[in-house]
Amino acid sequence: MSRRTLVASAALALLLGAVAAAPLHNIPLSIQVLEADGQPVTGGKVRFASRWVTETLADGLAQGVVTELPPGVCYVAYVRAGLMAVRRVCVGDGDASVTATIRLGAEPVVEGRVADTAGKPIAGAKIAVGVLGELLVSDPDGNFRIEGLCLEGANLSASAPGFIARQPARIVEPFPASMRLDLLREATIALTVTTAEGAPISNVNYSCFTQSAPRGASAWGVPQGSTDPQGNGRLSGVRPGEVRVAVYGRGYEPHVTDLHVNEGDHVDGLRFALAPSRMVRLAGTVVGPDGRTPVPGATVAVARLFTPLALMNVRLSGAISVLSSADSYDTQTDQSGRFEMQVPVGTYDALTACAPGFVDYPGAMGAGFEVNGPLGGLRLQLMRGGRVEGAVRTAQGSLPPPGTRAELRLPAGESAGTSMAAEVSPQTGRFLFERVRPGPAELRIYFPADAMAVARFEVAEGQVAEPVLRHLAQARITGTLLDARDGTPLSMATVTALGETAQETRITVTGDNGTFELPPMTAGRIVVLASQPGYASAHQTLDASDGGSHDVTIKTSPGGRIEGSLAQALLSSEQPPLEVTLMEGSHAVTTACPDADGRFVMSHVVPGRYTVKLTGPAGTLPGAPTARALQITVAEGQTTRVVLEAR
Repeated sequence: MSRRTLVASAALALLLGAVAAAPLHNIPLSIQVLEADGQPVTGGKVRFASRWVTETLADGLAQGVVTELPPGVCYVAYVRAGLMAVRRVCVGDGDASVTATIRLGAEPVVEGRVADTAGKPIAGAKIAVGVLGELLVSDPDGNFRIEGLCLEGANLSASAPGFIARQPARIVEPFPASMRLDLLREATIALTVTTAEGAPISNVNYSCFTQSAPRGASAWGVPQGSTDPQGNGRLSGVRPGEVRVAVYGRGYEPHVTDLHVNEGDHVDGLRFALAPSRMVRLAGTVVGPDGRTPVPGATVAVARLFTPLALMNVRLSGAISVLSSADSYDTQTDQSGRFEMQVPVGTYDALTACAPGFVDYPGAMGAGFEVNGPLGGLRLQLMRGGRVEGAVRTAQGSLPPPGTRAELRLPAGESAGTSMAAEVSPQTGRFLFERVRPGPAELRIYFPADAMAVARFEVAEGQVAEPVLRHLAQARITGTLLDARDGTPLSMATVTALGETAQETRITVTGDNGTFELPPMTAGRIVVLASQPGYASAHQTLDASDGGSHDVTIKTSPGGRIEGSLAQALLSSEQPPLEVTLMEGSHAVTTACPDADGRFVMSHVVPGRYTVKLTGPAGTLPGAPTARALQITVAEGQTTRVVLEAR
């Protein structure tokens, strides 16, 4: 695994909150909000992690209790009209309470304004800030201010009723004096779906795809819905430009149409006449483990797939699989285990079968098989599965404490990496898994104190497996984060540890003297990553195979900066590029969204050699603009300037 892959994995784990430690329960919170002069703030709201602590702040103090909270880094935010102040806090495994103070006026500050394309301010627009989500609302003049921001590299976007975002902005240093978030007036499309004879069709799905997305639009939603009893439907939130409307439903052939919509347009009278699908016979038998005994009452099911890219050859804005709609068909086997059903010609998901007392049949022909005509003589064989049970003891030989849990992992293959979970009885230490698919399996026992035991074994059909557990050693990691230039300790930096043995993640924050202590984790190869706004990410890899205590010193620096622009030939293209990606070898390091003038910035890049290239979503149509990739060197404390030219 490369250095960049490890760093990207740690960043993803941090964003998703992938912390293996058990959640904390009933934790008291005390959040103090002060003006810049130290006076308590009255009014506004306080949010901790994903929960509102108070709806109306009084005397600068917000108090509450969090019923369940994973250890690690959380964000606390104070919000009122046009203003949001943010601070990071760290919740440790042993914390009995959480306290934090937010002082208004803290640096860094990001200010901006939400307006329409004519420059008219939009009041009450919701502003989404990275992983914090839509907490902030613009004031009556469309203005907003974010103080103490600790989410460099996050996207900033706005939304309001009747509008859609033109393109997101990315927060990078040095922060601009002012940011403008433009919103487009949405278009709407009214449609009617009927049969060829003019009879209305209800419950038919419809969707609208933008065929050329703006720069930076990497994950726009897809407007969609289904028709009412009169066959009518309405698409709102349609992005201006060339769009493709798709209509598809059970028993009918899909249909698409292209049109151009302008900002604020209301398109009426779009009509679709759907032809019925050609139905064919699908038949076979479901049998038991011996391959001969029929299984009556089994459910056999298939689902026809409508994958937009394959179906419509449409360029999507990062939403290739947003709308994989299914047209499902199922039936029951008779007393002889036979089944028969009529299905439309098309592409289908795996043919499945299930019955009480059996392990589900995973699929006759796998996902994506074609049905072009009648299919008979299919034979689906069910299995009884195995049973996994046993008793758990701690490494000291005592009964497991309450909260100990068992997880049974089935490796990739027919079961596609599925897992099963069960509680471990604190009275007896026993656990039980039934109807387990035969094959190789891994059992993991998670103890509340971050200890872990594992066993790898084979599950046989109709047999009972009692795996022998092996307790894994624990590693304890402490360290210090320093500025590489002068040795200054860096406080309030996020430290993430990735354990490769058990795929664990541990997260903490450095203290005032730059020191940190991570919760215990399973021994093995561990990568410790440190990130601090204004600095390049830095990491160390430890060999902690024997457990024990490890102390590390990590040094980081601001790194280098890349300032770039797109050539005019790329800017004038009808299908503009979506983003610029910085590559190290075959691994993507970071991306940047060019603004309306084609400018982009990448800050705090680790010194080294890179490739800068244009990238876009899968399924980009032929003729989309391309540019020559550039080989560059980023130096410590230096700015590298690049211009991407059309190929």
